[in-house]
Amino acid sequence: MLPAQPNQSLIEGIRCLQALSLSEKPLRSIEVSRLLKVESTKAHRLLKTLAHLGLVHQGGNRKFQVGPGLPVLVAQSLYSAPLWRSMVDPLQDLQRQIPSCKVEVGMCWEGVVSCFYCSEPGMPASWAMGRVDMQMATRSAIGLALLSCCSQEKVEETFIGRPIPGFSRGLPSLVKELRTIRSQGYALIPDGQSGERFSLAVPQEDKLYALALSGDLSKEDIPELVQLLQHTLELLYSAHNN
Repeated sequence: MLPAQPNQSLIEGIRCLQALSLSEKPLRSIEVSRLLKVESTKAHRLLKTLAHLGLVHQGGNRKFQVGPGLPVLVAQSLYSAPLWRSMVDPLQDLQRQIPSCKVEVGMCWEGVVSCFYCSEPGMPASWAMGRVDMQMATRSAIGLALLSCCSQEKVEETFIGRPIPGFSRGLPSLVKELRTIRSQGYALIPDGQSGERFSLAVPQEDKLYALALSGDLSKEDIPELVQLLQHTLELLYSAHNN
């Protein structure tokens, strides 16, 4: 919920960082101003301020891209926060119980999922932490599970007027799918082209992140797998709060 007196400059600065993070190439300040729908002088001032902090870098061509401060900040949040350190043992145990599946933990923000834990079969949990992957939320079981926890107003605010990957019929079909996911407590989507691989995700109680399994999942086993994911999420929550 937006506070009574939001700091608009802070909001625009964060959106500026997001625009650079999602861009496949460096951007001129005028391009950033168009993306943010703000005056070019304001966009340039934001970029220069972020560059001073090291979060943005301006190259010799005067274009802007993500600076060294941003990935360092991300790494600090992953490796120093007790939340992430407490995850290793429960996730390692989950991987041992489902050795043929990929295990992921991810967060959703502004329609994009960032998976900060990606464990391939046989990979130690300590290696999987910090293997970052990004996906569009509507093409991700984690993204759909977390979007189902949001209010319809928040979903509309995020996607209205934008193409919605995976939902060619637009916002109404997404809202309908999220209603179903909310009711059943998990998201299940195809994972790959064969029709035999699926990705199954369950949101954490506080709706901060979601836990997913991907691989050759039998639909008959889904209820049991959902219980396993819920149990692992309870262990993660308990480890973080004790």
